[in-house]
Amino acid sequence: MKRCPHFLSLSLLTKIVFALFVDLIDKGIKMLDKKQLAPVPMGLVRSALFGTARFTGERIESGSIAAHHVLGTKIAYKGPRLNQLHAIVWQSILLLTREQGSCVVRVSGDRLIDMLGMSSRSGTNRDLILQRLEDLVGATVRYQTDTHRYFGTMLVGALRHEKTGHFEIEINPKVMDLLGNEVICNDLERKVALGKNQLALWLHDYISSHKVIYPISVEELRVLSGSEKELKKFRYELKRSMAIVSTGNGPLVKSWAINGDDKLTAEKGATKVVLIPKSADMKIAQDRKRNLIDQARNQRVNPL
Repeated sequence: MKRCPHFLSLSLLTKIVFALFVDLIDKGIKMLDKKQLAPVPMGLVRSALFGTARFTGERIESGSIAAHHVLGTKIAYKGPRLNQLHAIVWQSILLLTREQGSCVVRVSGDRLIDMLGMSSRSGTNRDLILQRLEDLVGATVRYQTDTHRYFGTMLVGALRHEKTGHFEIEINPKVMDLLGNEVICNDLERKVALGKNQLALWLHDYISSHKVIYPISVEELRVLSGSEKELKKFRYELKRSMAIVSTGNGPLVKSWAINGDDKLTAEKGATKVVLIPKSADMKIAQDRKRNLIDQARNQRVNPL
């Protein structure tokens, strides 16, 4: 397995979490028999970080992002306003990170275009990918849950080799700490097949992050998705988008309705979520302590 060039400098705990993340996600892929399951932090898909607005090049100078409170999630953000097309790019990179076992991934332009569900392999689409990568490099996020606390950019940098059309993309190695716990194994093939409806794409990820969908108010969904539409228009768009998410091959949503309390109810298919019990987190910490003690003992016995 190829290693990130920063791998040797990572903390022992980070290395343990990274190995655990690869193992857990691989088991999830075998369980669901899917080829394109991207490990994505759960708190991010339950927030407005990757929202539903059309991209206009607008920047967010700084501020908190609406996020679901269940995991104790808090998000602050500075950078270009991101939408679901950025989300698909970032999630594809996370998938490649899992596949290649490295925080620097290399991928052909053709494969990346296919992963993103783009209709043609034109130069325009390749330039669009570069633009979205540039946006993600300029995106700085502070992400906090009961388990994690991260501050950094979504991507470190990206390079396109003009002769071959291949991309070389680097993700912050500290993101690896976010991928061992509190993640969804997101079905990218199903997601990109939904088309370009921003709310449908957001709903796909939000719904995938739950084992069971409990009734949630239309207003709360409006806020969490980052929609700027008034409630009446959003409700109409929500109905159209839920119809999209509940159709197609192996749809995520089996049935849905908006009840008399103006809450969305839905029955969904199975999705894979990784939530490690606190006892397992404690075991990782104990293993780390034991390894550090062993290292110190070896250094005393075998001095350099």
